[in-house]
Amino acid sequence: AKRQEMEDLITVLTKDGVEEEFRPNKIYDSIKRAFVESSMRFEESQIEWLVNREINQCEDGFTCEQIQNIIELTLMRYRPEIAKIYIMQNLKKGE
Repeated sequence: AKRQEMEDLITVLTKDGVEEEFRPNKIYDSIKRAFVESSMRFEESQIEWLVNREINQCEDGFTCEQIQNIIELTLMRYRPEIAKIYIMQNLKKGE
């Protein structure tokens, strides 16, 4: 319920400056890719917990970069081994 409420209330600014709906599923998918790439065993509930921690820090009008920073900091705090993979994946995407 909290996730849906946040999704309904928050808009983000893309790198191009376009306002779009906040989509927590994008955060979930990117974190899951990092877990899968790590070959570590994980539960979906672990990813859900991390996503919820991040959503609680997001505010309306945040840029995608600000949200990405929140994700990286949260992962570094709770799952540093996943943070490294997540950051490397994003660097590859930006090339």
